[in-house]
Amino acid sequence: MKDYQAALEKLRTDAADAALIRDLATDRAKREMFDRLAKHLSQLADDVERAMSEPNDKPSRVDQARQVVEEYASDQRGLIKQLGKSN
Repeated sequence: MKDYQAALEKLRTDAADAALIRDLATDRAKREMFDRLAKHLSQLADDVERAMSEPNDKPSRVDQARQVVEEYASDQRGLIKQLGKSN
């Protein structure tokens, strides 16, 4: 979570820097470019913040693998029991 927070802070800082450069630029093309950059970085920061606040209900890949292994082991135990009953 610290990595996400650090990335979020960096994006916000970079967006503020781009906005400052935009405000100080005298060339119209540079103003427009830094305006687009500031807006883009702000949007990225908003996306990161939104991703951080959303609950992660999806199981991790390790949990998914563990579930597959447990189901497989359960199936194998069932087959062993059936084989034991048939003998």
